[in-house]
Amino acid sequence: MTDTVRPPRWRRHPDPRDRLIIALYAQLEAERQTRETLRWAIRHGALKPEVLEAIAGDPVPADCEDIAALERTLSARQSSSSDNPVKELWR
Repeated sequence: MTDTVRPPRWRRHPDPRDRLIIALYAQLEAERQTRETLRWAIRHGALKPEVLEAIAGDPVPADCEDIAALERTLSARQSSSSDNPVKELWR
């Protein structure tokens, strides 16, 4: 993932919806990378059925380091907010 997905700055506490959005973003990126790999294989003549089937059947997994960094950020925010709980204001 080239871009970093972050929870909104106005929200002090992480929300389960933020985690869902991050997971869906990672899945979308994996699917985009798989499609790009498939396009590259077709353009460069890798038309063997085994190669195309392997590319189509095994999407690129989301980068574990990015997801781990997001998890650490969310847990750090949770621990810092538990020391000083502040009521969240929803708009």
